[in-house]
Amino acid sequence: MSSKTKGSHNKAKLSSQDHRAAARQKAEQMRAAADRSRRRRLGLLYGLVAVVVLGLVVAVGISVQSARSGAKDKASGPFGVTGAIALPSPDGAQGGSQKPVTVRVYADYRCPHCAQFEQVTQDYFDKARAAGEVSLELVPIAILNNRAAGVDYSSRAAGAAYCVADSDKAKLNQFNQDLFQAMPQTSLTNGEILQIAKRSIPDDPEMDACITGGRYASYADVVTDRASQDGVTATPSVFVDGKQLQLDGLSPQTLAKAVAEARAAR
Repeated sequence: MSSKTKGSHNKAKLSSQDHRAAARQKAEQMRAAADRSRRRRLGLLYGLVAVVVLGLVVAVGISVQSARSGAKDKASGPFGVTGAIALPSPDGAQGGSQKPVTVRVYADYRCPHCAQFEQVTQDYFDKARAAGEVSLELVPIAILNNRAAGVDYSSRAAGAAYCVADSDKAKLNQFNQDLFQAMPQTSLTNGEILQIAKRSIPDDPEMDACITGGRYASYADVVTDRASQDGVTATPSVFVDGKQLQLDGLSPQTLAKAVAEARAAR
């Protein structure tokens, strides 16, 4: 083979090697580019997943906090978890050297004994409060609901009492008297309860929405649960400075005696 022919052969061989090397280099570049693209896609995917997970965590946190806040609002209500409404002292009430004895009365608006108790003790409470001897707290509760029969009058009536007291505590006594006098065999509608409330508070624009919307009916149930924890198993239940009186024989005389004993024990 001539030197010229041999040189041409070597040149062709080198050219073929160069092509293969270039092809390998290009393939490696393409693989590298593909790897970079895959990593970018994975990075975007992981970022998207992280955002979604973070969003779910935040949403769950907000939901839990909202549920806790709702439960707290429901439990606190306008008069705390005990639901005790401290009636303001009547005009001209005397102030004594001793702090008044606290008398707390639990009542259900479907309870005929509560209506009777309210009637026979009203004069005693009026005089004892005016003399500065007694601070009266009323707690409307709902232990006589018959939910199996679809009757929730006790909760709705107690909720209405909280509406009245939230507007003007001084008007609650009159509302009590009127609602007990109208005590039905089954129940009153929210509209009928509202009309009774308007006798005491005729000009509060919130009263309609509060009573007909049942704003505090569920709150009354919370208060009832707390009352049962505090030993209330029937109505009326009366506590004098925290000491529960026997249900049998409740009267103005037994109340006066219990108040006198509480004052003497201080």
